[in-house]
Amino acid sequence: MRKMFKSAICAGASLLAVGVYAADRSWTGALSSDGMLDGNWNPASVPTKDTSIAVGETATPVSMTLSGSGTLFEFKGGDFGNAGSGHSVTISGGAKALSYANFSVGGWANDCTVTVDGAGSELGVISDLSSGVRMYAGSSGSNNLLLFQNGSSGHVPIGAWSFLCVGNGGSFNKLQIDGSGTAFYAADTRVGNGGSTNAIVVTGGGAFYATNSVSAGNNTGWGSGIFVTNGVFEAMKPNGARVDMTFIRGSRFVFSGPSARGLIGGFTAKTDSSMEILDGAVVTNYAQMSFSHDGTVGVNGNCWLLVSNATLNAGYNINAGNFVDNSKIIVMDGGKIYNPTMFFDIGSFAAAHDNEMIIDGVGSFASCARWRIGGQGYCNRGIVRNGGEMSSPAVQISNGNVVTCVSNAVEVLDGGKITLTGWNGSITSYANTSNSIVRVKNGTITGSGTSNKITLYNESVLRLEGTTTKIKVTSLELKNNCAIEFVPPPDAASVDEPYVTLSASSNPVLVENGLVLRVVDARSCQKNGGGMYTLVSSPNASLSGIVFSDSSLPEGAKVIYEEHAIKVKIPRINGTVVIIR
Repeated sequence: MRKMFKSAICAGASLLAVGVYAADRSWTGALSSDGMLDGNWNPASVPTKDTSIAVGETATPVSMTLSGSGTLFEFKGGDFGNAGSGHSVTISGGAKALSYANFSVGGWANDCTVTVDGAGSELGVISDLSSGVRMYAGSSGSNNLLLFQNGSSGHVPIGAWSFLCVGNGGSFNKLQIDGSGTAFYAADTRVGNGGSTNAIVVTGGGAFYATNSVSAGNNTGWGSGIFVTNGVFEAMKPNGARVDMTFIRGSRFVFSGPSARGLIGGFTAKTDSSMEILDGAVVTNYAQMSFSHDGTVGVNGNCWLLVSNATLNAGYNINAGNFVDNSKIIVMDGGKIYNPTMFFDIGSFAAAHDNEMIIDGVGSFASCARWRIGGQGYCNRGIVRNGGEMSSPAVQISNGNVVTCVSNAVEVLDGGKITLTGWNGSITSYANTSNSIVRVKNGTITGSGTSNKITLYNESVLRLEGTTTKIKVTSLELKNNCAIEFVPPPDAASVDEPYVTLSASSNPVLVENGLVLRVVDARSCQKNGGGMYTLVSSPNASLSGIVFSDSSLPEGAKVIYEEHAIKVKIPRINGTVVIIR
C-alpha cells in the first residue's frame, strides 16, 4: 500500500517538505490488534529499527496494541493516522516502542489516540545525535491525542533538528502527561507551530522536563499553550543553565493547583500571550521574563503575567511592555512575587505606554530591588490597592527623555501599601522627566530606614485623597514647579493624622523653582461642612520657610502655615449648589 509520508521540519519561520515513498510495513490488523504478530502487517513481518511503518491509512478506524514488559517494538519512523479518523494505539504493561526516525500521531488524520499506560511503558524517538528525529502530536491532522499515564514515559533526545512538536499544522492536538511517576523528556519543544489551540497538558503529578528551547505559537500557530495542573514543568539544561521559552500569538503558559510546580529559565511573551500562576502553584525562574519585550516598537502587546493565590520566586528581572502598550503584571488574591535582588520594569522604552503592574488584594505582595514605572515611555502605572503591598528600596517613576517620559504614575489606593526598604529607600522621578504622579488615596507609603524620601521633578504631582492616607518618610523634594494636589473628603470627614509626615531633623522639605498647591473637587466637602486638613507635618523641624508660589483654592479656603505643619481650611458654603450641565 502506497502512502503519503509527510516529513515536516517545524523550524524557524518555514514548514519544510513533503516526500512520497512506500512505507516498509503497513498495518492490516488481519489477525488481531497485537502489533507483535507478523500476520497483522503487510508484508507479514513485525517491523524492525530498519523499517518504516504506516498505521491507519483508511477511513475505517484501526486499533493496535503493544503490551507486556518483555515487548520491544522498534521501527524507523512513520505516521500513525495518515487518513480517516479515530485510529488508536495502546502501549501498556511495560511495553516499549522506539522510533529511529520521525514519528507522527495524526499525520493527516483526525481524532487519533496513542496511549502509553503503566509503569515501564515507554514511547520515544532515538537519535545518534548526528541526525535529527522528531515526534509529532498532530502533524497536519486535528484533535489527535498523545497520552502518557500511570507511570509511563516518553522522550525526544537532544540533537540537531530533534524536537517534540504538538500541532504542526492541525488544531486541537494535545500531548498529555498524567499521574504520579509519569514523565516526558524533550529537548526542543514546540507547541502550535501551525494550526491553533494545540497544547501540552501536565496533570495529576505528571512531569514534563524540557532540556532545550520551548516555544508556543510559532509561524502561523495561534492560541496554543502549556497547561500544568498539579503537575511539574521544568525547563533547565542538564548543566543547570537557562532554557529559553518564547510564547507568541495568543499562547498561554498556565500553572494551577496546590501541587503545581515550575522551574524555568527565561520566558518571553509576545502578541496577546501570558503566563498565569494560580491556585497555590509555585514557580521559580532563573532568567529574565519579558511580556511584550520583543523590540517591535509601537504595537499593541496585550501580554500579561498573572499571579493569583500562588507564588513566583523570581531570580531575575521581569519586564512588562518595555517596547509596546497594554501589557500587565497582576498580583492578586494573595498572590506573591518575591524578587528581592532584581527589578520590575514597566514600559521602559520611548513608545511604551499604558502598561501596568497591579498588586491587588489583602495578602497580595511583591518585592524587588527596583520598581521602575515608565523608563522612557508614557502613561504607565504601578498600582497597589485593596490591601496589596509592594516592598522595594527604589521606586522609580520615569528616568528617560523628557519629551517622552510623561504622566507615568504610582498609585496607592484603598488600603494598599508601599514599604521603602533599606536605610535610604525612596520614590524618585528624574530631572529629565516631567508630569510624574504619586497618588495616594486611603493608602500608605512608609520608609523603614533613616533616610527615606520622595523626590519629584518638572511639574510632577503629589496627589492626596481620602481620609486614611498616610505618607511617612524622612523628607520630601519637589523641584521645578511641582504640585501638591489635595482632594478634600466629599463628606467633610475629619482627618486626625497628617497626610504627609516627615521625620527629618532639618530640611524636611526641599522646594526649587516654585511649588503649586491645588485643591480640587472641593464643592461637596464645602457643602457638607468643610474642615481643617493637615497636608504636611514635620514634628522635628520647622516648615516656616515653605510657601506655595501658586495656589488654586476654592472660594473662601486658605492655606495655614504653622511652625511644624501646613494646613488647608475648607469653609462651609451655605445655600443650594446648582450644577449646570
